[in-house]
Amino acid sequence: MKCLLKIKTNPISTNSAYFSRNKSFNEKSRAWRGNFLSQLQSDYNKAQIEKLRSFDPKLHMLKVVFTWFQPIDTILTKSGTLSLRSMDVDNLLKIPTDCIFDSKYNTKWLGLRKSRELKYYTCDTLFNVNINDKFIYSTTSIKAPSDDGDFHCHCLITIEALYPPQ
Repeated sequence: MKCLLKIKTNPISTNSAYFSRNKSFNEKSRAWRGNFLSQLQSDYNKAQIEKLRSFDPKLHMLKVVFTWFQPIDTILTKSGTLSLRSMDVDNLLKIPTDCIFDSKYNTKWLGLRKSRELKYYTCDTLFNVNINDKFIYSTTSIKAPSDDGDFHCHCLITIEALYPPQ
């Protein structure tokens, strides 16, 4: 079973997401998370997430592929080499993985947010995959040129059978 989530967002690096002295998100990261979680609530994404309800941790594991679509001039320099502005793909995984899978990102969590952060949410309830990310056996992060010149992310989640017992 496969599920393809589509989010219109620029990538965010874990390196720039936190205040320097503690583990709290900075304002830019809070806004990014609010946008990401709000877009996850679209009818399309909710229907895709429903395809994963057959997941059974005793029988299955997950394969996840993030594709970060970016304008071609962000990915490549004028000389045609990969640009430093296109970001390290390994730094782009933690925050969206948590937003998609972590059970804490639900309506109760939204109710606990301080008013300064609620301004980033365009929804009253939160719904996500709600499967512990420890069941992910493979994660891939790809950067690719976008067809429309905008930033967006696709997350392909595949349910696969567990490795055979040995």
